[in-house]
Amino acid sequence: MSKNSSNFDDCFIPNISYYLEKNKNFKIGYRHSKGSKTPLVFLHGYNGNSKSWGFQFNHFAKNHEMIAIDFPGFGKSDTFPFTMESFSEVCNNLLVSLDIKKFVLIGQSMGGQLAQLIAKNYESKIKGLVLCCTHTGYAKNPSDPLPENRLIRIEERTKLSDKDYGNLRIQKMLPNLDDVNLFNFL
Repeated sequence: MSKNSSNFDDCFIPNISYYLEKNKNFKIGYRHSKGSKTPLVFLHGYNGNSKSWGFQFNHFAKNHEMIAIDFPGFGKSDTFPFTMESFSEVCNNLLVSLDIKKFVLIGQSMGGQLAQLIAKNYESKIKGLVLCCTHTGYAKNPSDPLPENRLIRIEERTKLSDKDYGNLRIQKMLPNLDDVNLFNFL
């Protein structure tokens, strides 16, 4: 990799805050910045977290209120059993606690799957929906075995440290990336 002059340290990322779900014993990490325009709610993909949206905070936080939520077991959220359906309710409760009534929902990959559920379950609150690299599945039954490539990723994830697995995924997704600063940011 060669060094580029990109400065990712200048990226604005709000400090982490925590939402504690009532009558539950877990906390959800999220990042929040105030703004005067329509709130933007960001949901990250697998192996991401609320910091994944740093460049979006940098660009949109000047005007928009922004919220980026960590999935359970990612970023600063506690690990606990959940379904997409149950987590859509937790996300709604978090937004209610922040007095967010209407918002644009942005989801990438796994976050896009959640965004679709939130949009379906809380349609009256959605001003817009942006999905990136997402789908609702491969039209397979939940009882079907996972494809070989998913089994390999699960095995890699269980054997490698967070940093080593992250490095591996970046290298696989961006094999020609030669910007050391961007690689380290990712």
